[in-house]
Amino acid sequence: MPSYQNIVESPNPGLWTAFTTTLSSNTTPPIPGTGSSIISSYMQNGKILFINLTFTNAAVGTDGSGVYRFNLPSGFSINTAVAIPFDGTNYTGHLGSAFIDWPSTPIAVLAYGVGVTYDSTHYYLVLMDQNENINPYGSSWYGVQEVFYITANLIIPIN
Repeated sequence: MPSYQNIVESPNPGLWTAFTTTLSSNTTPPIPGTGSSIISSYMQNGKILFINLTFTNAAVGTDGSGVYRFNLPSGFSINTAVAIPFDGTNYTGHLGSAFIDWPSTPIAVLAYGVGVTYDSTHYYLVLMDQNENINPYGSSWYGVQEVFYITANLIIPIN
């Protein structure tokens, strides 16, 4: 599989701190395929947390069930008064951009979307595909049954 790197980088890479991100779910967690990875880093500026995330699903995995979530770095929490969690109807609390693409040449983008507040320590991705279907990333939409990349660049208000 070709090497893939997040396209948004800091003018001073030394300002970014790597952290461990776990792909979880609101019900049963997925198990990404063998060789998969999540590379994530953050930078804090006052009450704003910038996150860059690249998830590479390198082989077919096990979907689990539900909507997939990603965690914030330890010690940080989303200001849910500003970035309001999903209310069951409206995708509010937009935190930045995201996309999924295939490892083809040239890269074929599957879906564009946004990061959305899940709760005070997690966010999830809501994506729109080429047919204008809008859904949260999870077991019933893309899952981990394909080889693909997800890149997210988020700006998160924190407490």
